[in-house]
Amino acid sequence: MSSENGIKINKNQRRWHKYGKLIIGLAIAAAAAIVAICVGVSVAGGKKDQHTADAGTTESASQPVTDENGNAVESESSSEATAEGTLALSGEPSKEEFTQADAFKNSVFMGDVFVNELSKYGLIDEYYIWSSNYFTTDKADEYVSDVAELKPEKVFLMFGFDDSASRKAGETVGLYEKLIKDLKEALPETKVYMISELPVSKEFDEEEGEITQAVLDEVNSGMEKKASDLGVTYIDAATVFKSGDNIGADYTSDGYHIKEEYYPFVLNGIAKLIK
Repeated sequence: MSSENGIKINKNQRRWHKYGKLIIGLAIAAAAAIVAICVGVSVAGGKKDQHTADAGTTESASQPVTDENGNAVESESSSEATAEGTLALSGEPSKEEFTQADAFKNSVFMGDVFVNELSKYGLIDEYYIWSSNYFTTDKADEYVSDVAELKPEKVFLMFGFDDSASRKAGETVGLYEKLIKDLKEALPETKVYMISELPVSKEFDEEEGEITQAVLDEVNSGMEKKASDLGVTYIDAATVFKSGDNIGADYTSDGYHIKEEYYPFVLNGIAKLIK
C-alpha cells in the first residue's frame, strides 16, 4: 500500500508535470514563433506584387443544426449535461484484462482501501491517485485545492471504510458530503462520481471492531440518497460482489480487499457506465 508520505511525493511529481511541461511548451512555442516570423517575412516579400484577397470573402460561420421543421437540434459535440443519480455494475465478477484505460484519462481517484491498490497493480497512474494508509474523508478534504490544480475532467471518490474505524455512519456521510461540495466548488466543470465501498467477508464482519458490513451499507445508502442533490453520480459496485449480506468468498483473500484479478472488472464496468 501507499505510505502516508505517498501523497507528498506525488504532489511534487504533479508540480513537475504541471510546470515542467509548461516550461518545455513555452520554449517550443518561442522557437516556432521565430521560425514563423522568418517564413512570414520571406513569403510577404515574394507577394508584394500580388492583389489582396477580396475583402468581402470571409470564413463561413458554423450553422445551427435544425430538424426538418427548422427547430434547433443539439449537436453531438455539445457539452454533456452533468450526470446525476445512480448507476450500478452488473453481471458476475470475472477475471479479465483492463481494456478501458482511455475512459480514465485526466481523471483523479481519491479513496481508501480500493483506491490505495490502483497504482500498486499498475492500473491507474499514481500521479492521478490521492490515497494513503487510513485516508478518511476529512483528510481528503485537505487536498481539494491540490486536486483542483490538476484540472481533471472526472473525479472518482470511494470512501467509508477507513472512516468507519473511528466514527459513526452518519458522521461519515456528513463529512463525505462536505468533501463533495468543496470539490464541486473548486471544480465546477468537473464530473464527480462516488463509487460505493465494496463489501467485507462474513469472517471480517464478525471480528471485534467498528468496521462492519452494516456500517458500510449505511454509508453507501446515505451517499446514494444524496447523489442527485449534490449533482454527482453514485456507482453501486458493491451489490455484484455480494453473496447474501457479505462479499462472496471467491472474491477476497483477506476479507476486505477484492483480489487483484477483479480490479479490471470494476474499472471496465465503471468505464462502460459513464460513456
